[in-house]
Amino acid sequence: MKWWQSEKSTEYATLRHISVSGDMGIRGIKRLDLDFHYPLTVVCGKNGSGKTTVLALAALGFHSPPGHKPINALRKPRRGENFTYYTFQDFFFKGPSDPDITGTELSWTYKGANTITIKKRTEKWMHYERRPRRPVHYLGVRRIVPAIEQNVLRLHFRSDLSGMKTKSLNSEFRKYLSNIMGRAYDETDIMSSSSYSLRKCKIGESSFSSFNSGSGEDILMEFLYVLQECPTGSLIIVEEIELGLHPEAVIRLAGHLQDIILRLLAILCG
Repeated sequence: MKWWQSEKSTEYATLRHISVSGDMGIRGIKRLDLDFHYPLTVVCGKNGSGKTTVLALAALGFHSPPGHKPINALRKPRRGENFTYYTFQDFFFKGPSDPDITGTELSWTYKGANTITIKKRTEKWMHYERRPRRPVHYLGVRRIVPAIEQNVLRLHFRSDLSGMKTKSLNSEFRKYLSNIMGRAYDETDIMSSSSYSLRKCKIGESSFSSFNSGSGEDILMEFLYVLQECPTGSLIIVEEIELGLHPEAVIRLAGHLQDIILRLLAILCG
């Protein structure tokens, strides 16, 4: 698989390398040099090897363009802003028994933008506006908690749903879902309020929501919806992409991702 940049172009820079150095390191990683050669990259390794840390650092390599609001970003838009972005606070938090991270040097190298290097000496990590702009979405493991186990969703969606917004997977992405799951979906909708979302499906005469979906089915539908709606040139980062899916479904998903990235997307997963 070649970089799509060899045949097409996007206005955004491409992440090509991440490095970590310093005595303290970050989450046990004291030395790292990682190259990215392909638009679809899977980071593999044993438990505790640093996969999630690598994904987080990749997400932190970019600043949001105007109008972009990453999924679950902690930072809220300030007055007059129409965008927000990921910061280190989204991925790194110092608990009561965690060591200080000082003296750690991090570096991001790009195609189409200058290299950024930071060395943490204070509480502040970096001036985020230095980063090249690119839409980024990070899908963490919080997405795998079934709707039936989230009391806030039970309360939110048992009331009047008239004010909810509804969007659907288009025919292309509905075909992806049907092929990966091995059954034909006639309708696939996402209901959302300003705070929460819920999926609902129809197969033949049977309809059901996230409360009665298989966990992998619901996770996959959300992922495909993000891919459908994200801007051209986005970087989509997915933690534990295989969670909830049968091995055969994972193989079919991998095949479809190779088609989806032709929309000038880049996908990084662990």
